[in-house]
Amino acid sequence: MNAALLLLALSSAHGLEPIARPGPPEPVEGECEEAIGIERGELVPADLQFDSRVARCSAVALPISEMQDLLATEAWANAVNDRYVVDVAHLEWQIEWYKDALVEANAPVPFWQQPYVPLVIGVIGGVGTCIAGAYAVSLIQ
Repeated sequence: MNAALLLLALSSAHGLEPIARPGPPEPVEGECEEAIGIERGELVPADLQFDSRVARCSAVALPISEMQDLLATEAWANAVNDRYVVDVAHLEWQIEWYKDALVEANAPVPFWQQPYVPLVIGVIGGVGTCIAGAYAVSLIQ
């Protein structure tokens, strides 16, 4: 019964790993080497200026609020990931504990710890004591 309960708990403790976060993509050929800020009402930075109407590098201009949202989402995802790693460590410890408990519950009991061994030893000792007492009484008569 205990072994079945431990197996049930052990099987429910196993979970699937979440999909790993992808790494940064490879740089695209011709992209700008670094982020370049563009302020409203100011001239476009020299790194982005066109020579004969051709751009020097490829870039995407995002609204600041969207970039803030992306950065906040990334910080949140990192925090969730850090918390998950801690939770997984505790769950892995619990899984190992249940595995050890299951092995211990299914291990054979040593001979001297069997419940009938003290009874047999007591009966043999009692019979031996009776025989020794009877022999001692026979020597007196």
